[in-house]
Amino acid sequence: MQSRRDDLISLFYLLQFFMNGSLWWYNEVQHEQNLRGVIGQLKIKMKAHEMCRGKAKNLIPFGEEVMSYKFQEMPNYAKLKHLLVCVLL
Repeated sequence: MQSRRDDLISLFYLLQFFMNGSLWWYNEVQHEQNLRGVIGQLKIKMKAHEMCRGKAKNLIPFGEEVMSYKFQEMPNYAKLKHLLVCVLL
């Protein structure tokens, strides 16, 4: 079952890809057999500030916010919008 939190985390990954041209786990798992399992474990272990490399460093506040939400928690969309506007500026 998916939640709003999952959609926002997916947006966080998508924005990282657009800003850097690749995702942070790409180089770490290129030769792994169980790619999906390894990426899943990396996502669970890593924090937003560890994921945001290169040009995506200004996404850290957005990533920390979306990753702090509980599964059923209602996101603060006004705050998230503000964080994304700050990234664009």
